[in-house]
Amino acid sequence: MELYQAINTRESCRDYEDRPVEREKLNRLLEAARMAPSAGNGQPARYVVVTNKEMLARLVPLTQIVSGVNLWMEQAPCLIVVYEQLAERCLTRYGDAYLKYDWPGLDIGLATAQICLAATAEGLGTCIVGSFDVPAIQKLLDIPADSRLRLMIAVGYPKQKPLREKKRMALEELVRFEE
Repeated sequence: MELYQAINTRESCRDYEDRPVEREKLNRLLEAARMAPSAGNGQPARYVVVTNKEMLARLVPLTQIVSGVNLWMEQAPCLIVVYEQLAERCLTRYGDAYLKYDWPGLDIGLATAQICLAATAEGLGTCIVGSFDVPAIQKLLDIPADSRLRLMIAVGYPKQKPLREKKRMALEELVRFEE
């Protein structure tokens, strides 16, 4: 799939087939994330890929802490849990600016976007999830206490539905050129 086609067709998928995602495809998504840029090459993103059905059954309820939210996640065959592990060299090199401007968060956003675009190119659907029980998930997945759980990405084969019309602001409302 061509890059601009992936950009225009990627959407948040909340309806997945009951079908596992092949390890080779997951590896390609994570390789896309690994190649994302990061401030000072800090590479703060770390990943736990959950495909084990028993672990998913324990993890999914921890994403449903707000009433009526994320109920669809029970059908996702894979969850990529993304957490932040700060690079000491970046803290030393950039000092307070590294955290003040949340460069690790921006870096994780870039890596996440690349995962989602790569997934689209692989024929997979994704949905980024930001509501969950942080302490319980960190304990369940043995994520280091000095790390920061940032987000999860549901990944799977979408049930075939027509693409929703994307409601986005006009380019002219978002961009100003200084020429």
